[in-house]
Amino acid sequence: MKKIGKLLVLFVMLCSVGVTYGTMVPEIEAPKKAAGALINIKIKFGRPKHDCAKFGICEFTLEIKGLELFRAEKNIAIATASINESGNLVLQFEKNNMMLETITTYFDRVFIMDEDFEVPQDVLAELNWYDSYIIKTGEYYVQDRGNVIVVEL
Repeated sequence: MKKIGKLLVLFVMLCSVGVTYGTMVPEIEAPKKAAGALINIKIKFGRPKHDCAKFGICEFTLEIKGLELFRAEKNIAIATASINESGNLVLQFEKNNMMLETITTYFDRVFIMDEDFEVPQDVLAELNWYDSYIIKTGEYYVQDRGNVIVVEL
């Protein structure tokens, strides 16, 4: 009878270890929409309807060559672009790749869009975003992170 009792206790212990072990295995969640890839884009600031004057984005093109070959020009900057998990376009600008005049004109606490701007499909495809994306008219908070400026649009 003692042997049966010991076997029963051993059996219960083994089963409880198995149950405990089973609860330690994480559940598999359905995959979330992945954030897009990082790409370099060249941005010319201004409004297309005003010959690239005023505030906003006038041109938005893929930048194939490396940043080391980029020469800073007035009202033009190279940004690293991505789509975050919330589905927002995020642009990161390195200050040392922009003229001081461009920084002070377009990134003084807020980034201003005077009119809507539709991001070109070739740029969106590189970001793994297969829908249209329109940057709406408005003001967008500028995050100054030392040598990098971040704007979420």
